Amino acid sequence: MVRTRRQYWICVAVILCLQIVTMIYFGFQKQNFHVDEYFSYYSSSDNDFYIGLQDRAWNKSNITIEKCKVHMEERFNYKNVYEMEAKDVHPPLYYYFLHTICSFFPETFSKWMGLGLNIFFFAVSFILLERITWQLSEGNEGLALAVITFYGFNPAVISAVMFVRMYMLLALLILLFVYVHLGIVKNHYKFSIKRVAAIIAVSFAGFLTHYYFLVFAGIFSGVFAIMTLIESRNIKSSIFNFAACLIGTGAAVLYYPACIEHIFFGYRGEGAQAAFFDLSNTLYRFRYFSHITSRIAFADRMKEIFIAGVLAVAAAGIVLWRRRRNNGALKQYSIWKGAWLSVILATLGYYLLVAKTALMNEDEMVRYTFPVYGFLFLIVLTGFMIAGKVLVNNKKMRITGWGILILGSLALNLYGMKQGSVLFLYPEQKERESFAAAHRNAAVIQVYGNEGLTWEIAEELTEYPEFYCISVNDLSEIEDDTIENADEIVAYIDHSDGQIVQQSIQMIQDASENTIGYKKYFETTYYDVYLFQ
Repeated sequence: MVRTRRQYWICVAVILCLQIVTMIYFGFQKQNFHVDEYFSYYSSSDNDFYIGLQDRAWNKSNITIEKCKVHMEERFNYKNVYEMEAKDVHPPLYYYFLHTICSFFPETFSKWMGLGLNIFFFAVSFILLERITWQLSEGNEGLALAVITFYGFNPAVISAVMFVRMYMLLALLILLFVYVHLGIVKNHYKFSIKRVAAIIAVSFAGFLTHYYFLVFAGIFSGVFAIMTLIESRNIKSSIFNFAACLIGTGAAVLYYPACIEHIFFGYRGEGAQAAFFDLSNTLYRFRYFSHITSRIAFADRMKEIFIAGVLAVAAAGIVLWRRRRNNGALKQYSIWKGAWLSVILATLGYYLLVAKTALMNEDEMVRYTFPVYGFLFLIVLTGFMIAGKVLVNNKKMRITGWGILILGSLALNLYGMKQGSVLFLYPEQKERESFAAAHRNAAVIQVYGNEGLTWEIAEELTEYPEFYCISVNDLSEIEDDTIENADEIVAYIDHSDGQIVQQSIQMIQDASENTIGYKKYFETTYYDVYLFQ
């Protein structure tokens, strides 16, 4: 398809640069953070999980944002990061990286620290996916260009970059895990201490990034070990390569024993176990995750693409049967069939097990299945490639077909972007911050339930000089002169309970002498925003 290797690499470089520019563009569109993203910053920067809101008192407007900054005396304090994550439910590796970046910019809070880190992880994952595709297809340039085009411009991948959490790093390490194993195949399954050490290192890092890494790595390693025996009869290589994954994971457990509590006894671990053993929710869960995968990753066209792929492969199968050469289209991939089977089964197993156990309360849950989307795109496009090789004998038509597939992948992704499939941007935040700036002289009240949910309104609170906190556990009369004499009151009221909202409104009306009415201006995930005048 491309005349020279140099031209091919120029195409790859141009695609990567354009995708990084796209990531930066959406980075500028990002107006706010998910609550979990704030957690990424403050758990990497502070030494206390609690914001420390003072109830029935005025709090500084920047009390939350200050906890997201690495202060001078806490720079490069990885022990603190380790201890903060151990208290929660996550492994610490991603937070080490984020803490390192923030330590170079102390006393600063910026989205670009997390986004810059994720863009770097994306670039490495892009290169790994290109190398994996190139090897598995034995140098099919059209497939490689189609896969990396689909990958880097995909709204699901862009969303993972926009989400300042560990999922982009997890995708990178899953790709790296497979890439290391492809080196074993390329070396004819010969035992190599260097490659065993690489598997141990990647397994160690993967487990310390997210516990879901073990799902993919476990399935892949098991299938790969079996295929190693079948393909090479090399028992030593099979045993040691599989054991390397176990050793890396075991080392991670010894380094981070808190993982046992997280997986088996923490609230996330217990929730995942309950979901796994509840057979009644299985079909609903698979439909739920299939729907968000289709909407975010395939512009809501996954069903059509799947049907087209099945029909294309079926047509190719019929042609092969008629030609009486049933495996003709796959002969060139014979040395990679073990790796292909390992990738396919690990991708499918990961997707199904994660869909069965992950949280599922918002579209943003796509982040849990995202780490294997690179392989999902590779599998889908490879199906079209195999069908095309069988059904189209004309070389020029094949080249034209690859061009159409690449442009089609780009068009599908652009359509998804236009439909708003890129998540974690929160454009509505701009209007809320403008509202806060316009009423910065008002008395501001926060009626809160879970203190941690204050993070959702952290940025707009900084527009005010200070805010008055009231816990939902005590909605008694407000005794404060500033509120009593205020001409305007802005209230952020936890709306998890409608009755509490009404009680809070009445409490504020009773406390204010100068306001005669109120209006709800915004409804966030956790708060209603009212203006009393």
